[in-house]
Parts: sequence; C-alpha cells; structure tokens
Amino acid sequence: MKKYFLQPKVWTTLYIVTLILNYSLILFSVLFYRGGSSLIEPVLLLSQGILTIINCIVSRNLIQFAILSANLLVSTIVANIVATQLYFQNISADDETLIFGWWALIIGCIYVVIISVLAIFLKKIISKYMN
Repeated sequence: MKKYFLQPKVWTTLYIVTLILNYSLILFSVLFYRGGSSLIEPVLLLSQGILTIINCIVSRNLIQFAILSANLLVSTIVANIVATQLYFQNISADDETLIFGWWALIIGCIYVVIISVLAIFLKKIISKYMN
C-alpha cells in the first residue's frame, strides 16, 4: 500500500474543498457578468488552468482526477451559459451576444478537455519517474 503525505481525514477534506472550488467559476460568472466576455473569459481560462493543476495535485489516482475534471467541465459549461444568459437578459439583447456566448462555451469545453488530458499525461510521466 502506498504511503501518502496527508492523513486520510485531511485528504478527504481537501478533496471536498477542491470539488467545491471547481464550482467557483459559476459564482464568478454570476457576480461579474456585467463586465462581459472581455472580463469573464480571460479569468475563466486562467482559473480553469489553475484548477486543473490543483485537481491534479489533490487527486490520488486517475478516477479521482477524472471526477474533479468532470466537475470542472460542468462548472465551465454552466458558468458560460449563465454569464451569456444574464448578459443577454440584462445588457445586450442581440443575436451576436448569444453567438459569442455559445462559441465561448465551446472553446471553454475544449480547453478544459485538452488541459485535463495533458495533466493526465504529465501525472503519469511524473509518477513513473517517482516510483
């Protein structure tokens, strides 16, 4: 059996906090939708990268990382849809807003999938050389 640095109770708490932290993107989108895509999209992309690194560090195996990455993907989808709809309803009710919002959603999903796959490969390579 592998020895881990953290005790199981501490690790479980850290895992749950990380799981909840993945959904902070939705809160950010709700609070700052008035700034539009020029504010939301760069912050979301940067946050997704940081959260993927945190997910990779916290997860002990591939299944746990997949669960955290899936939650990050769901959070990305919901955050983009919520920000687009709030902006459309309250600020700019034109078709371009919806089109740009859907493209941002697609790009965000592709970005999360790509960085998650890269993190899996890096984690496998690092664990291969560490053992």
